[in-house]
Amino acid sequence: MIDRIYILELYSITKRVEGNAGQILDEAPKNKPYNTVKTVFFSVFNSVVSFWKHSSVLLILVSQMLNRIVLFFVFLGIFSASFAIGAEVQVSEEESAIILEQFETLILEIDAVGIFVHNTTLSLPMFIPGFGIAWGAFAAFSTGMAFSVLQSADPMLEKIPSLTILFMSPFGLMEVAAYSIAMSRSYMIVYKMIKRMPIRPDVRVIGIEVAILIGLLLAGGFIEYYFIQSIQTDMPQI
Repeated sequence: MIDRIYILELYSITKRVEGNAGQILDEAPKNKPYNTVKTVFFSVFNSVVSFWKHSSVLLILVSQMLNRIVLFFVFLGIFSASFAIGAEVQVSEEESAIILEQFETLILEIDAVGIFVHNTTLSLPMFIPGFGIAWGAFAAFSTGMAFSVLQSADPMLEKIPSLTILFMSPFGLMEVAAYSIAMSRSYMIVYKMIKRMPIRPDVRVIGIEVAILIGLLLAGGFIEYYFIQSIQTDMPQI
């Protein structure tokens, strides 16, 4: 009797163990693949969202950079065109004599620091919203007129295209680049003011551009002074 009860107890325990094991085996294959797929899905989804956020920021930065570069070259073209137009203006003999006399005096008295100060004083107002564009174009036009006077006074300069002075010398490239930075920034500030966009976030960038402008003009001033000293200028007698 005891053996039968013992055997029945063992049989009952065995059935319960088999039932629990079967339940565990039944649940494990169902939950594990589901949880794995769920984890992988959310992991991929979060990665896509993160990539999209970073890509959007990157695209905005690239777009702003390209826009800045395009505007730089646009105003480089405006400055160059203003200079070329001024170089085609015919100046009277009296005005030519005055300009030549001023030029001779400037060459004799100026040094590298003087060139730098002169160009910096000329270029900083080009950052002023709106006014800077007109001021830059006027400065380019006036410089072109001065070159026209020099061309009429020196036969050797008549064969040199006007834009060659701007782009065939290192100091010319530096100065034109500096002026183009300032003029294009003037336009960008006006544009944001019209669109009622905040300008304060650009203050740091403007400060960096002013520093770049000063660096370009400082290096250009010393190179230009060295160029003036290294060549023998044969100015016409007035």
